Amino acid sequence: MKTREVEMIVGGAWNQYLVLATVVKNAEGSAFIINHVQNYPLGCTIPHTQIILLFSSTHIHITKKIVRNLANATLKVYRHNHPLHLTPSLEVHQSDSPICRLCVRKVDTLCLYYCSRCDFAAHLYCAILPHNREYINLEELKEEQSTESKSEDPELHQSFDTEICKVKKTTMGEDGTQIATEIKHFSHEHDLKLTDEIPNNTKCNGCIQSILSPFYSCTLCSFFLHKSCSKLPKIKRYTLHPHPLTLSYQQASFCCYACGQTCNGLIYKCQKSGVVYNVQCILLSDTLTHASHEHRLYLSNTNIRQQCSSCNFEEYFVCRCSTCEFVLDFKCATLPQTAWYNQHEHPFNLYYTPEDGSGEYYCEICEEERDPKQWFYYCAECSFPAHRDCILGKNPNVKQHI
Repeated sequence: MKTREVEMIVGGAWNQYLVLATVVKNAEGSAFIINHVQNYPLGCTIPHTQIILLFSSTHIHITKKIVRNLANATLKVYRHNHPLHLTPSLEVHQSDSPICRLCVRKVDTLCLYYCSRCDFAAHLYCAILPHNREYINLEELKEEQSTESKSEDPELHQSFDTEICKVKKTTMGEDGTQIATEIKHFSHEHDLKLTDEIPNNTKCNGCIQSILSPFYSCTLCSFFLHKSCSKLPKIKRYTLHPHPLTLSYQQASFCCYACGQTCNGLIYKCQKSGVVYNVQCILLSDTLTHASHEHRLYLSNTNIRQQCSSCNFEEYFVCRCSTCEFVLDFKCATLPQTAWYNQHEHPFNLYYTPEDGSGEYYCEICEEERDPKQWFYYCAECSFPAHRDCILGKNPNVKQHI
């Protein structure tokens, strides 16, 4: 009688031990042979014939029952609204290998965690990482809940969050809708009025990006707020964070947990951990298209640093391509497509490849050589190239005297 053996590597980052469980299947059913694996390095590449599963420290004495229960495991991750079920890869009917939506790499193992309703797949190892797995009572989680992703926050579609912004005056638009012409926002002491007259080189006090119409401004001081920033909800769920985040406003500079940049203005803060994010990083879509790359990118947060294809820095929070190895860190993914520099009369556009084939590239501001592989800002009207940092400054996400 032939038997088929499938080896399972069982391990966890917290308890620092691994167990080898060999599942032997025959006509009478399955038998489980448990063997301890000594000094098996955590985080190494596991062969495709092996599956990573997590045991807590209370499962040092592993039994057949535990392994059998794990074979039918269901769990929940923060990135998805529905439970994920341990599923053989052959049951996922796709023309190509499914993509893990947590690390944004192909799933080419024998099993995976999967939601068939939404076609959401995850590596076993990725799903059990502490920053991904959501420990809730799965029996109380109703399967009938909405398939809407947490990244599609319904609160963002509301006109205004009344705890954040109060409407003082309105007018009737051409389409018959009410337009708020004067508001009182929690971030500023004075009332703000709707305007479309854009001052030169002015940044929004909320997202610290160049001001664009429509926006609100204070007639008494230089305070500007995009209309979209005024509508941000007080409480928001973030795809890459386990807890709800609360909107706040901070004049002093802080370090954004996602992009690592120094920022100020509107922030989202976790009340449990104290972690803070700037608005730009929070509003990055779970799936996005970037002008620098031909394929769609997906937000990814793993336990290893990934190298940005633009600046070569290594970060945990990245936007990753599922088709190739292209990666953008949040700092590069949120760079403004258009920027202004001092009194230069034309805007500068972000370029991803050299402006010509001369082979010699210099910055017209600092007059130092530019790396042709690095992104830069360029004024086509004046044939004026410049380093990113020379155009944006050392801390582009900090607005002075806000």
